[in-house]
Amino acid sequence: MRTVLRVVAVLVCVGVSVIPVRAQSSSGTITGRVVDESGQPVPGATVTLIRTDIQDARSLVTPASGAVVFTSLQPGPYSLEIDLSGFAKLQTKDLVLNASDRLALGDIVLKVGGVTETVVVESTRAPIQTESSEHGAVIDAKQVTELPTRGRDVFGLMPTLPGVVYDGRGNDGIGSDASPAAFSGTRAMFGTANVDGVSGNVRAGNNLDTTVSMDTVAEVKVLINNYQAEYGKGAGGVVNIITKSGSQEFSGSGYEYIRNEALNANDYFRNAAGVGKGQYRYNTVGGTLGGPLPIPGLVSKNSHKLFFFGSYEYRPSTTPNDIST
Repeated sequence: MRTVLRVVAVLVCVGVSVIPVRAQSSSGTITGRVVDESGQPVPGATVTLIRTDIQDARSLVTPASGAVVFTSLQPGPYSLEIDLSGFAKLQTKDLVLNASDRLALGDIVLKVGGVTETVVVESTRAPIQTESSEHGAVIDAKQVTELPTRGRDVFGLMPTLPGVVYDGRGNDGIGSDASPAAFSGTRAMFGTANVDGVSGNVRAGNNLDTTVSMDTVAEVKVLINNYQAEYGKGAGGVVNIITKSGSQEFSGSGYEYIRNEALNANDYFRNAAGVGKGQYRYNTVGGTLGGPLPIPGLVSKNSHKLFFFGSYEYRPSTTPNDIST
C-alpha cells in the first residue's frame, strides 16, 4: 500500500510540475526546387546541405516535384551540393541563414554534363523573404563586436534597426535595461525576448531576466511585426538572441573594459560646490572558450557531432553618488 501511495505521489508531483511551454524557436528553413534547363522538376537528385563552420551535413533525395526542404536548421553559414548522374554537380556556397529565417532558393537549375564537371555558384544576392510576411532585421556578429553600446548591453544596439525607437533609458553598469521603447509604434512592455528559442523573460516585456554577455552573442534577429503565430507571447517586437557555439577549431577571448572617474571630468554642480569627482567605476572582466569536445572511445575530434562553448564575466562596480550623499 505504501508503494502504491508513493507512486501516486510521484505522479501527482510530475503532473503539477508540468508547465505549458510556448512553441517558439530560433531555427530556420531552407527551401528550393531542383529543375533542369527546360524548367522541368528533377527527381532522384541527392541534395546535401552542409553547415560549414562545424561540417555538419544533411542529405535528401528529391521527389517527383523536385522539392528541396530542410527544416529545423540552426542559424549559421551553409553550402549546398546537388549530385545526379547525367548532370554536372552543382555547389552553392556562402548561404547565410539567420535566426527564424525561411530562406527560399527558388529554382535550382542543373545543367547536363559529365560526372567530372562541377558548377560552383557563389551566393551573392541580397536575401529576400518570400516564404513569410514578417518584417524583421538582423544585427550580426560583426556589429555586436564593433559597435559601441552603453554598459555593454546588446539591447543598446536595437535602435540601429528600422522601426525601433530608443527611449533614453539604460543601465550604466550591468543588466539588459537599455530596451527599446517601441517597435513600429508598440510599447516596450508588449515585446518579448528569447535566447536560443527559449523565453528570456518569464514575466513580461523585452528585457532579459538574466543578462547575456556580448561576447557570447552570435547574432540578434528582431521580428518587428507580421511574424508567425508561434511568437504569440508579445504583441510588439520579438527579439531573438542567438548565442555562439563551438566549431571545429578551438578559439577563445579574454578582455577587460574599464570606466573610472580618473578618466572623467568633474560635473558642473560638484565644481560649483567645491567637491571633487565622485567614484565612477565599472569594470567588465571576462573570457570565452569554444571548440570540439572529443571523448576518448566515444567521440573523435573530427566527428562533427559534439562541441562546447562557454563564457565567464565578472562586473565589479561602484555606483556614482550625487553631492547629497
